Amino acid sequence: MTDARHCRKTSDVADTNRLEQGRQSRMIAAGVPGLDGRHVFAVHIRRWKRGMLEAYFPHSSFQYLPLYLSDLTFVRDWQDLILATPGATLLVWSRNVSDAILEFAHSNHIPLVFLEDGFIRSLVGNASKSLPFSLTLDSRTPYFDSRQPSDLEDILNSYDFDADPDLMQRSRAGMDLLLRSGLSKY
Repeated sequence: MTDARHCRKTSDVADTNRLEQGRQSRMIAAGVPGLDGRHVFAVHIRRWKRGMLEAYFPHSSFQYLPLYLSDLTFVRDWQDLILATPGATLLVWSRNVSDAILEFAHSNHIPLVFLEDGFIRSLVGNASKSLPFSLTLDSRTPYFDSRQPSDLEDILNSYDFDADPDLMQRSRAGMDLLLRSGLSKY
């Protein structure tokens, strides 16, 4: 019997990579670097999610910081290494990052990207260690953080959807498919 937690068709990863490349192109055009080809220092990424990240971003190299990292340990063991690494980017799961790491990234112009389960989650909830079917990446804050605007909010507030009928048609078809399938965030 196949374990649904680990089912991924090659096309799922390929489609996600294609979408991520488009997203990265838009981010680069806006002056925000993506993950492709970068050395990623990943913060608060649980071990069981790591293979998924490496599949989604095959042209990036990953170095995983300890899950529960104190500010002192970050400064002592990681700060100089990150500064010395060309193309370094910090990738944070959810909003699990200390103010010290945020300040370090900001003051040293190290790109920081927030990663979270996307809007199509998985077959079962997070406690099952079920891998997500989609991811969101944001250079400002996770999409659910109401304290400041996210990239998603900026896109929704500024994109000219009326000028993109193909996108609108794909969106309607996608919403219809989601409703018929019963898939959701949880």
